Amino acid sequence: KDGFASEIRGLVVDYFSSLATKRGTSVVEATKATPKRWLVVCTFLGLFFASLPAFVQGRWAFIVVTPILAWVSIANYWHDATHFALSSNWRINATLPFLLPLLSSPWVWYHHHVIGHHAYTNIGHKDPDLAHAPQLMREHESIRWRPTYLNQARLSNVFFTWSVATGIGLNLLNDIRATVKLSYNNVVPCE
Repeated sequence: KDGFASEIRGLVVDYFSSLATKRGTSVVEATKATPKRWLVVCTFLGLFFASLPAFVQGRWAFIVVTPILAWVSIANYWHDATHFALSSNWRINATLPFLLPLLSSPWVWYHHHVIGHHAYTNIGHKDPDLAHAPQLMREHESIRWRPTYLNQARLSNVFFTWSVATGIGLNLLNDIRATVKLSYNNVVPCE
């Protein structure tokens, strides 16, 4: 057994046990969003949707505001739900990410981030986060070097990779590739 992992697990159990006692809930319920947290999540989602008409009309301020609200909404509901940390009802956690998949396909995210990345954080050839767009960027020494990486630090390349290529890749191409290959980034099996 790993002593560090056991110690961390014990600290987490102690923390949430204490929180559960203080709130008068179960330990599992103490790990989920409080009503105050749900209010924050719903407020950010409401602000995001309220900003969309001005964004579509091309109002300059909303060209900045709406993407920020989208990101904050994703971080507050989508990410937490895909980690099954938002609701004690697993059906809510499993359904919510599919209602507004702005960041990625939830199906791929489960395999990529929740299963692959958290199990093998920063371990070459195992952590799928190290190979988001290996055709365009080399983010870890485990990715074989290619001449195209010479210009990867240029701002235009970074912008293209993270706004266009990664967006299309995370939302569309990775779903297709994972379905065909039954593997995400050649590391996480999708069976």
